[in-house]
Amino acid sequence: MVEDDKFILSVFSCLLQAEGAEIVWAKSGQEALDKLSREKIDVVLSDRLISPISSDELFKIMHEDQELTNVPKSLSPIRNAPKKMK
Repeated sequence: MVEDDKFILSVFSCLLQAEGAEIVWAKSGQEALDKLSREKIDVVLSDRLISPISSDELFKIMHEDQELTNVPKSLSPIRNAPKKMK
């Protein structure tokens, strides 16, 4: 999971771990690429607002890499959630 907000990370971690997932955390796109090169990752869930490598750039790099092109990728929906729930 690529996420720079510890609260959001903890929420997702609790939900995913309850389903049996093991979480590998990266705080940035570059850290995610470093971990992807060293570890077997089954899926990448990324915050849209990461830097200095954006999620779009991260996914493009992954798509162009023969070892990473088939790793499923998804954007975190949290940043797009409404500020207030009615």
